[in-house]
Parts: sequence; C-alpha cells; structure tokens
Amino acid sequence: MEQILDQVDSNTEHVYAGFWVRAVAAFIDGLIVSFVQNLVTYALYQESFYSGVMFYNSMSLGFLISLGYHTYFLSSEKQATLGKQAMGIKVVTLKGERLTPINAAGRFFASYLSAIILFIGYLMVAFDSKKQALHDKLVGTYVVRN
Repeated sequence: MEQILDQVDSNTEHVYAGFWVRAVAAFIDGLIVSFVQNLVTYALYQESFYSGVMFYNSMSLGFLISLGYHTYFLSSEKQATLGKQAMGIKVVTLKGERLTPINAAGRFFASYLSAIILFIGYLMVAFDSKKQALHDKLVGTYVVRN
C-alpha cells in the first residue's frame, strides 16, 4: 500500500508524497484556515455577522488569510503548512531547496488553476510519476516525505 502512496526518486533521496497523504494534509489546512477566518470575521464584523456585506468581506479576508498562511509556512524553515507537518511531508523546489515567499505565493495562486478545472490538477498526483499536481508542475515544486 505504501508504494501506491509514495514513490522514491532514483536520482535523489526524495520520497514523493502520494495523493491521499496530500489530501489529508489539505483537509487539515482547510480546517485551520476556516477556523482562523471565522474567528477573525466574527471579531471584525460582530454586529453584522450575517449581513451580505460581511459575507463578501469575509470571502476576501479568507482569501488573504489563506494566501498568508500558505506563503508563510511553505517558505518557512519547516517548508510545510501545519497540515503537511502533521502528515510528515514538505514542499521543495526541483533542486530540493526551500521555497521563497514569491514561489510559495505563486504555488498558492496556481493551485486555483488546479481546482478550477474540476480538480483534475489535483488528481494528477495519483497518476504522475513524480506525484506532482498541476500547480507543482507550473511552479517547479515537489511534495516529499520528511
């Protein structure tokens, strides 16, 4: 079963993280970002929590929180969001190096392309020899086991 989830790159010591490990990490990250977004939204818009204006401001705020979260953690020394850390995986460049904040933000924006096309960009992980999603291919990253 582990062979289905991960694949070792024969040129380096990297073990590529498979689809399900990455999916669980993304789920954990989604919970964290949603919690923070709801907390901040409630604090800022307490008296109008259910108004339409708050809804659009909340969406913008959620986008910015998610962008900041992914950019900060992927370019940090851990090279992983909290969900990825919990699953024992990290994001590296094609050379195996840490992402810069610009690379991390670019990967975040590129992930929207993976989602917009019916999540096919994410499903590519299950079939790609190096377990790269579309957004990984676009910005030159791998997700590997620690």
